[in-house]
Amino acid sequence: MFKTNFDEYTRRARYLPMLILLMPCALPAVVLVARFSTWVSALVGPLIALGLPYWLAQTGRDRGKRKEAELYSLWGGKPSTVKLRHRDTTINAHTKARYHVIGQELMPLVRFPTASDETADPAAADSVYEAFGDVLRERTRDTKKYRLVFEELMNYGFRRNLWGWRAVGIALSGSVLVVLAGLLIWPGHTRATSAALLVGATVVDIGIFAFWLFWSDPMWVKIAADGYADRLLEASCDLAAEWNKQRRKATSSTRAIT
Repeated sequence: MFKTNFDEYTRRARYLPMLILLMPCALPAVVLVARFSTWVSALVGPLIALGLPYWLAQTGRDRGKRKEAELYSLWGGKPSTVKLRHRDTTINAHTKARYHVIGQELMPLVRFPTASDETADPAAADSVYEAFGDVLRERTRDTKKYRLVFEELMNYGFRRNLWGWRAVGIALSGSVLVVLAGLLIWPGHTRATSAALLVGATVVDIGIFAFWLFWSDPMWVKIAADGYADRLLEASCDLAAEWNKQRRKATSSTRAIT
């Protein structure tokens, strides 16, 4: 038996996008379940036992992760890296300067670039900013202590993974819409099932189809990515405070020994 008791991130950022992707496929089944309930039960049980939820969770991440580089290219880089650039005006210059000071404290072996350094060699400057982002991600893995960071990470993972399946989502929901429209036109079937249920399923699928077409795009993902980057950079202040506290403690211990 496969393990299906997923952690919170897996449920929200990987499993849920796949359920949304496949939701249109369930709509005709809901309409037809009264006539084919035995077949549906016989099919769903084995699929769950064979690990369908586990497969969905794994698949839900892969496509979004593979297409992440495409998002970074459209956005001009990772949001956390972009926000640290001197030439970017997304965040206040004084706040950015504080982040650079903190980055220098947390990465003492690396010199943070000045504005002129960044202009002379943008790629080298970005490598420092990306390294700082890596440090922040590594040190904020405590999901309870850095809950806001984790919440935004889940939001970003959900949107990225869902957007990664956009083309498939359009194809699936569009195909199901054709099927549901056919069922509406077929008089014999309408009499055998609830017309209201069929109309409701069609309306739901139209909404899903519209979402894929008009809502799920790179900018929709970027909103969550920017939120995650903001919370990550804000957490650097706490990390710097802890770092300075540990350094003062170590200095005091050394003086006591001498």
